[in-house]
Amino acid sequence: PGKYLLRAETDSNPTGMFVPEFLTATGEHASEGEVATYFSSTVQANDAKTITLKEGEEISGLVISLRKAAMRRVTGHLSKELMISNLRLNPIRDGEMSISVPVNADGSFERGGVPAGLYNLSFQNESSAVSGSLRVDLTAADADGLTFEPRQGFSARITLRLERNGALAQPGDAFVGFESIPSGQGGTSHATLAGEYAIDNLLAGRYHVNIYAGSESYFLKRMTIAGKAASPDDFELREAPPEPVELILSANFAKIEGRVAETASKAVTALLVDPTPRDGKMNIKRRAQCDQNGLFQIERVPPGKYLLYAIEDFDATLWGSPEIAATLQSSEIPIKEGETAQVEAKLTAAAAWNAATERLLK
Repeated sequence: PGKYLLRAETDSNPTGMFVPEFLTATGEHASEGEVATYFSSTVQANDAKTITLKEGEEISGLVISLRKAAMRRVTGHLSKELMISNLRLNPIRDGEMSISVPVNADGSFERGGVPAGLYNLSFQNESSAVSGSLRVDLTAADADGLTFEPRQGFSARITLRLERNGALAQPGDAFVGFESIPSGQGGTSHATLAGEYAIDNLLAGRYHVNIYAGSESYFLKRMTIAGKAASPDDFELREAPPEPVELILSANFAKIEGRVAETASKAVTALLVDPTPRDGKMNIKRRAQCDQNGLFQIERVPPGKYLLYAIEDFDATLWGSPEIAATLQSSEIPIKEGETAQVEAKLTAAAAWNAATERLLK
């Protein structure tokens, strides 16, 4: 028993260009709850409804029918002569496959059969440090006659220091990613011969920092660029910084001890959520299950401001939409470095959670 989503793919069509519907033997939708429960490899699970199976229940008689999905075309040319054999269409939505766009000898390009959606058309050449990115909207129509302009990229050197002793972080302690705002394009750090980290092929623009691999052991406490404090969530790079970007990592996490005042008949999940949506989604930073008395603990919490949710019968596959999150009970909590915070969470009952997700998935 539980809630499930069905994923649909075919061996001959790994990019999910066909969309199935679940029908009865007579070709009709069996019931509202059995419509659009699927998601293909080009559709996020948030677009699908759940199938609820009760103990001892069986669901049968479903028929999968396939129909051709709306496909788009992108055409254009490069603004300058470069030895480029292909570009990449990178879906902005997570979990989808990028698509190769071949470039002709005269600099023109064309690619059909592209699923509708939002993309970044990009190119990166590590040997020449030339790169570029162009946002392409294929949700409602083709994109014809684009002009793609590769630009000269630059590198940013990075030093990672551990707060506890000021020592330089060793390769493997953490990895750094600079992601551009809003496209999410960027790069991940690599070690240099000088013992520093570096990110190559960056373009002028705004970025935010992600710490990978060591994120469970350290959090980013502060950041300086050219000796001046900068915000890791939104900073600007116009050219290669004259000296390494310095990132100070700390292991002095906070801890949350909380309780849900209201009683619930089903399992309750406590969610610690970043209040600022990123890439159109509300991101869960930490979560924990409440015990039978409504008590929970969340360990290794970086300092900052969060939204705290307590959701009965929570289904993680349906989380992410800011519209859903706005309809649920939450509390804004500030967390200080190293503290043990005592908090009380507001309960979102199962009925309210199910109503919010069903309303947006119709």
